[in-house]
Amino acid sequence: MTFLQEQLKPVTVDAKRLDQWINDLGSREQRIRQEAAAALEKLAEAAHPALKGALAKQRPQDGRHQIEKLLDATQPDRIPSAESLRGLRAVEALEQIGTREAQRLLTTLAGGAPAARLTLEAKAALERLGQRGK
Repeated sequence: MTFLQEQLKPVTVDAKRLDQWINDLGSREQRIRQEAAAALEKLAEAAHPALKGALAKQRPQDGRHQIEKLLDATQPDRIPSAESLRGLRAVEALEQIGTREAQRLLTTLAGGAPAARLTLEAKAALERLGQRGK
């Protein structure tokens, strides 16, 4: 269990940083745009709501195109990255283990960014574990 505790962390999103990356998508410098896109793509579905909000606002055409591309890449129903998949499989394992220690780790993961798949899956696992206990 210690290994999983060291490896699994809740998904966190710094709102200021997220806004900065979204603004950087419209930068004139390609390097800045690429770094921002990579950071947002790594956040995956956790960045999706902010990207949708940004798309609704008037933005420079370059930034708008990048946002549309990232929205497609961060759809919650997309196949997860290898890193994401490892986390989701760990949540499944924790649910199967079902001990108090496993439930504490699931509770920690469930406290992450609300739109993140890992957060949602941890919450669902806790709910299922709660139903089993009844």
